[in-house]
Amino acid sequence: MKIDLFDYVAIMMVMLYLVFAIYTKVEESFNLHAIHDILRYGIFSKEVIQENFDHIDFPGAVPRTFVGAVILAKLSDLFIRIMKPNSLFEMQLLARAMLGFINILALIYMRSSILTINENDYEIEFQKQIKAVGEAGIIGADLYEDSLDEKLSVVQKQEIQLRNQSRLRVIKNTMQKEFAELIRVQNHTYYWFAVFVFTQFHIMYYASRTLPNFFALPYTTLAFALLINRKKGYSFPISLLAFTGVIYRAEVGLLALIVAFCLLVARKIPLSTFFFSLLSGVSFGASTSLFVDGHFWNRQDLVPELQSFIYNVYHGNAANWGVEPWTAYLDTHIPKLMFNPAAMSSIPAGVVVDFTGKRENRLRILAAASAIFIGVMSLQGHKEWRFIIYIIPVLSLIAANGAALFSTRWSKGLGPRIATILLVFCSVITLFVSIGRGIISSYNYPGGEALAKFHTVVPYPEIGDQAITLHMDVATCMTGASLFGQEWESTGKVIYDKTEDEEKLYKLFPSFDYVILADAADLDKYDSSANWHRVGEPVRGFKGVTMHAIESVVPEIINSPVAHLVKYYKGIRGISNGENNEFTQEVKDLYYNTIILEDTIAIYKRIQV
Repeated sequence: MKIDLFDYVAIMMVMLYLVFAIYTKVEESFNLHAIHDILRYGIFSKEVIQENFDHIDFPGAVPRTFVGAVILAKLSDLFIRIMKPNSLFEMQLLARAMLGFINILALIYMRSSILTINENDYEIEFQKQIKAVGEAGIIGADLYEDSLDEKLSVVQKQEIQLRNQSRLRVIKNTMQKEFAELIRVQNHTYYWFAVFVFTQFHIMYYASRTLPNFFALPYTTLAFALLINRKKGYSFPISLLAFTGVIYRAEVGLLALIVAFCLLVARKIPLSTFFFSLLSGVSFGASTSLFVDGHFWNRQDLVPELQSFIYNVYHGNAANWGVEPWTAYLDTHIPKLMFNPAAMSSIPAGVVVDFTGKRENRLRILAAASAIFIGVMSLQGHKEWRFIIYIIPVLSLIAANGAALFSTRWSKGLGPRIATILLVFCSVITLFVSIGRGIISSYNYPGGEALAKFHTVVPYPEIGDQAITLHMDVATCMTGASLFGQEWESTGKVIYDKTEDEEKLYKLFPSFDYVILADAADLDKYDSSANWHRVGEPVRGFKGVTMHAIESVVPEIINSPVAHLVKYYKGIRGISNGENNEFTQEVKDLYYNTIILEDTIAIYKRIQV
């Protein structure tokens, strides 16, 4: 697997987004808490699982698989033992960094799979063509003398030799040009793929987030990497997709079926391989899920993703989360995921020349499979960008192939040069906007910030003091408060409560010493007789973005661009060095006048009267 500077930058970007947004949201909580419980309590004792694991108290609407959490927890545990983090939260960051690294490693492998054609392949293909032509009976005496009629005259044999040598030269010249073009295109595609994928926001930002889709993504990316590699077969990638669909996300199972069908129609696999690959993947995935999830859920008949599919799709409960028009994936979600308008515009050109060769057509087959997948997924009313994230690397690869058609023709006219410059310009803008979105996203986790603040503003109970109870409301738990943030739980000095049921809250609220709430009215609602004091300032969360501040400085920048660039550079450098001067203050004012924050969640302490 080839690794270059682009790949190291991609790893750095994933880690940068991890540092930008160190907390997680409720969609990530099942896997995150499963990882926490596995690291803390182990995996073998069913009694320990039933007594301590978070999913026993908060099972969710449907069960979820533990397979990904077990794998990631055990991989992370190796690094935890080596690095010896100082807190639970640092353990969370290590686990998430491991997931991000796995995702980016799969993308790097997919990128390296682009470089599958070399000069040796030309000779191999040429010999195949000679054999094919010979079997057709048109090769002359210089190659297949035994096949010639012995009664032919010397003159006739010479004529056949000359005629077939001419045909071979035509074949050789044609193949040389074809392979030279493919090698140029694949080399450019290799770099454009890095540019398009690594400047995107969603894949890079969410690569380290414990959503089920991003546990599935490394598997699907690996499968696609194998499918585009001319030197690899088709059976294992299909089985891998089917395996992933059964364990992690049902829509990946649909993708496996569609990919296998397209390969069957393209006559790349026989009917036997079609059925064997799918059934072997489904069987192995179901067996794995039954074994692992049966242990953690204490049910021997459970395949969580199958139950989720029945609940959400067959019974239609997914519609409770919202319904979008059938065009939403095409006109909203895919443009949002790709984001780069130049990359989107390159997709049609990406199927004109397939860098895997016209005899392989692997990229075109994946393009057809992606189109069918989007079409079928569009029939489902409830749509989310996460459901189609698996094909974004494929679409990015198609776009990269299209961009390569322009950049490889740089010397052939003004049009390709303009197109290439636009691609580079749009990609640079996309990168900066993606980083900006990452910074903005860091303000979406006030619950995590509030729980961390609790441990800094509230004194740790002294020896002999009674344990204190902290209640966190639903909004707090949904926006970043997690088990990894409950730093004092293991000491027994702090009891962390996440009760959601209103009837139970009316009974329990008088026993809470501290509460973290989004709505202060809940204090009177659940315990009107108590006196509560807010501890410190509320945690602020993201409200919106306004461009007024930026619009006001644009004319000044246009009038003196160099002076303003120097000024903002000094300001940014000063902030990174902890300085406080007129340059740093101007940058801060511009920043906070652009990103609008509001008071979101606060910590309250019960005052004993």
